[in-house]
Amino acid sequence: MILREIGELTKLKVLDLAFNELNDSIPNEISQLPLLNVFALYSKKLDGTLSSSLGNLSSLTRVSISENSFSRSIPLEMRNSTNLEEIYMVSNSLPGPIPHTFGKLMKLIEFHARNLTNLEEIYMSTNFLTRPFPPTFWKLIKLTELHIFHNELIGSTPSELGNLKLLHRLFQYYNNLMGLIPSTLGPLPLPSSSINYYSIENNKIEGKISSSICIATSLSFLLLSNNNLIGSLLGCLSNDSIGLSVLNLRMNHLSNLILTKFSLHCSLRTLDLSQNQFEEKLSQSLANCKNLEVLDFGNNKINDNFLAWLGTLPKLKVLILRFNNFKGHLDFPMVADLFLKLHILDLSDNNLAWINLSHNHLMGPIPPTLENLANLEWLDLSSNKLSGKIPRELSNLAFLEYLDLSENQLTGHIPQNKQQSTFTNESFCGNLGLYGTPLQKTSHNDAQPQNSTKEYANWFDKRAVGIGYAFGIVIGITIAYIS
Repeated sequence: MILREIGELTKLKVLDLAFNELNDSIPNEISQLPLLNVFALYSKKLDGTLSSSLGNLSSLTRVSISENSFSRSIPLEMRNSTNLEEIYMVSNSLPGPIPHTFGKLMKLIEFHARNLTNLEEIYMSTNFLTRPFPPTFWKLIKLTELHIFHNELIGSTPSELGNLKLLHRLFQYYNNLMGLIPSTLGPLPLPSSSINYYSIENNKIEGKISSSICIATSLSFLLLSNNNLIGSLLGCLSNDSIGLSVLNLRMNHLSNLILTKFSLHCSLRTLDLSQNQFEEKLSQSLANCKNLEVLDFGNNKINDNFLAWLGTLPKLKVLILRFNNFKGHLDFPMVADLFLKLHILDLSDNNLAWINLSHNHLMGPIPPTLENLANLEWLDLSSNKLSGKIPRELSNLAFLEYLDLSENQLTGHIPQNKQQSTFTNESFCGNLGLYGTPLQKTSHNDAQPQNSTKEYANWFDKRAVGIGYAFGIVIGITIAYIS
């Protein structure tokens, strides 16, 4: 056994007890060696708890405790040994996670944990890891969680990832993973069928989404945004074979929706397919997704009439369809059973000719980017709770023939220009704070015009954050906020 008197060797710098027949455990007195740089201990008979006293060795640069029988979790106190450069824990029986506090070991260069066959969780996110994991890493067969996001990993994820049969949460986003993965798995690195949460966003993964992902029948969260994926949206991602709750494929190069049919038991809550190259009409089977709260098809090439049937989704809060080629009429006034929960509606930069949102509960300012609906002929926002000033950008709608902003809470001076002068008193009445032509009420205290686009954007950001939009602050300006 290691004697407790070892703590009296206060000037000791190297302690190498490798290849002995020591038993029992490491005494806490080892923490009294303030100058200790190297600690090596190979003994197949040491077991029990890995001493937390190792965390008090502030001068320690290398620790090697391989070939032992430690069977308790790695102590959190090791985060205090901030000068550690090398850790060797090969061939032990250590269970549980690698502590997330290892992220505080900023000088760590090498970490060897081979044959830790009982290890269940690894947290090594937000560091500067660059090298691919060694082959022995993929033999951690009891691993259930792997967090390696926000590093600088390069290369591709090896096919051995499939060996981790119990893995159900994998976070690899914000790295530099790239290239095609071996053909046995297709172009997308795929873990075992038990995976529940799979995030490999913001890498450089390319190629098609492999059909082998369809074996992951426990998958609830699939986050693959901001890669270079191409091809079709797989049918299994929308049917009963996978019970997806969140699907985020934004910022890729996907282009085919033809085979996408959403099952009657669709469990999606968030669907983000924005910033791709979809052109086909959306399948009306999407109305089967009764739990859908966030739907974003913005920045695609979809050519269709406005999808009024989306209003039947009882929980839909966020609907983003901006920068497409939607056309025709948006008309659902005084309808009590459409878009009941909608908070954010973004239809900017489309080809809509008719918008009627009268007699709802719209609130907040009128978005100045309505001017981007260049073909708009009819705009009825009457009988809502809209507030603020009428944006002068509305006068840029050259084809606008009908405007009704009556019965709201608008204030300020009605913008004067050739376009606005064609509208009558009925277009603006019922707004106690409005004045100027064509209303009879006037004011001599006209304020300086404000930057309505900036003012609206600030308001919109606050609303979007309040709702908790799944992908951060919504970029873009919407038609309205519905209370």
